[in-house]
Amino acid sequence: MRFLVLLLTLFLVLPAHSAQYQKPFGQLKDEQKYKDYTVRIYRDESDTANTNPDVACFEILKAGKQVHFQTGFEFEIGNPGNGDKP
Repeated sequence: MRFLVLLLTLFLVLPAHSAQYQKPFGQLKDEQKYKDYTVRIYRDESDTANTNPDVACFEILKAGKQVHFQTGFEFEIGNPGNGDKP
């Protein structure tokens, strides 16, 4: 199931290429690879007061080059909320 979600994510967001490289922030929390693609999720745990709504970021790399970058509150690879159970 994780594989299917990753593929769907790649095909939905890759047409919207990033115009310029954006540097990820926080600590790497999850990473999945498929052929030339790598999906990474980072989270900044230093904002314990939750003052910043964008405490996480999500990036997709193709052959090591960033093709998508997004900030937000929380990202997951796989089925959110159920621990990847089928």
